[in-house]
Amino acid sequence: MPKTYNTIPTVSTGDVYTATAHNAIGTTINSMRVPPMCSVYFGTNTTYTQDTDISWTAQDFTNTDGMWTSGGNITIQTAGLYLVTFTGRATATVSAGARAVLNIADSPSVHGPEQSTTDFRWSISLVRSFAASNTISARLQWSGSGTVTLQGSASLRPTLTATWLGQVS
Repeated sequence: MPKTYNTIPTVSTGDVYTATAHNAIGTTINSMRVPPMCSVYFGTNTTYTQDTDISWTAQDFTNTDGMWTSGGNITIQTAGLYLVTFTGRATATVSAGARAVLNIADSPSVHGPEQSTTDFRWSISLVRSFAASNTISARLQWSGSGTVTLQGSASLRPTLTATWLGQVS
């Protein structure tokens, strides 16, 4: 369920402070205390073929806004400005350079740098405005044949994180 961020009312001397105004302020403060955020990962080496979304199996910390279910992508519940990051380490048998891609519904994809070695790491970050129900996925792309294996060790596991920064003015 999306979090609620109300406009805080202004008051003047002599105004009556209503329960409705108090509850609106309380809801906003509580939603700011733990903003919408989600960080997911998988913990085992997984081999991918060309242009396949990464399947996430666990979360790093509490999914505070119902943004993820096991195996799926992150789905924004509360509209606003988000910091999105994908990190991962991979080995490849691809015949041409591989690149990581953040796919974002209703928006252009963001591509990481092309990698020309067989053992490489990615980190892609962006700040973007999202509407409720937009999805965020990560995938690997390359030209030619071969596979890419994302490394799922405890210290280098791939992660996809979305953190709410605030409302869009």
